[in-house]
Amino acid sequence: MTLIELLVGLALLGMVLLLVANVFITNIHLVRAGTERVLLDEEARRILGRLTADIQSISLPGNGGIPLQGEDRVSAGDEAPGDMDTIRFSTILSSHQAPAFGKRGRLAYVLTRAPNERVGTLWRILLLSSPDGEQVERRLLLSERVRALNFRYFSHQRWYRAWQEATLPQGVEITLVLQGKSRFAGSKSYRTFVRIPLR
Repeated sequence: MTLIELLVGLALLGMVLLLVANVFITNIHLVRAGTERVLLDEEARRILGRLTADIQSISLPGNGGIPLQGEDRVSAGDEAPGDMDTIRFSTILSSHQAPAFGKRGRLAYVLTRAPNERVGTLWRILLLSSPDGEQVERRLLLSERVRALNFRYFSHQRWYRAWQEATLPQGVEITLVLQGKSRFAGSKSYRTFVRIPLR
């Protein structure tokens, strides 16, 4: 075997090894992205399940106020992008949620985001008032990788981007977009419709 044949053989071996390594690295990235998408699905299922249960527990407030307020940040004239809607509503509390505060409270789901950031933090905020007038706010962090949260309200054969009525809509459509941690996972959108029981 001559030196030239040896060099050619080494070059071909190097190219084959490089090709195998490239396939191996690509497969690792695909497995990571798939695992992360499964984790995103589980997180979305948990968030949407909690939102659904809370929205279905909406109650009419005893003081005659607005039972549900949904803000579309763009139509509200806010400088925030149109993917940070908020929703607030009256709810009946279970005894373990706030035993000292009575049976009613207000819930809010709020997406906060630092300026120039694409991903924000989703909070579930429980607002409680005791019989003696004490106000308490309990925050629960739901996710730190929410890219968008949008609500639409269905009532009388029409969709609305915001809701400020004294009556309840027939249902609420929720769109949630979660961002994966790696660049390979990307973002994933989830949508569900929650029917509001008649009160």
